[in-house]
Amino acid sequence: MPFDLTVFGPRVQEHAAEWDSLGLDWAVAPIHPNYGKALTWATFDGAEWLAQMSIWDTGETEVETVRKWDGQAINKHYDVANVTDLDTAIEEVLRLLRDGEVPPGAFIP
Repeated sequence: MPFDLTVFGPRVQEHAAEWDSLGLDWAVAPIHPNYGKALTWATFDGAEWLAQMSIWDTGETEVETVRKWDGQAINKHYDVANVTDLDTAIEEVLRLLRDGEVPPGAFIP
């Protein structure tokens, strides 16, 4: 059963005040069919971080971030099965961008 991508934008939007308080320019893209594997994403760009969170209707979710002052990438893959999983991923992105807390299981090249 495909993951309902229509919940992604509103879940990101729920944190608007937090994204704004971090000085981030952020946006959520519309859902794209992407050759039969639909996806959407959100981008976050601020003085310290550049980040993108992409989610496909399969539940595969990729978070890619770059800390601007030193170019350090911190990325993580999620397999989102429900809204609770999505909320967890969004909260981990928020903690990384706000507090510098690296998500458990993140890939740091």
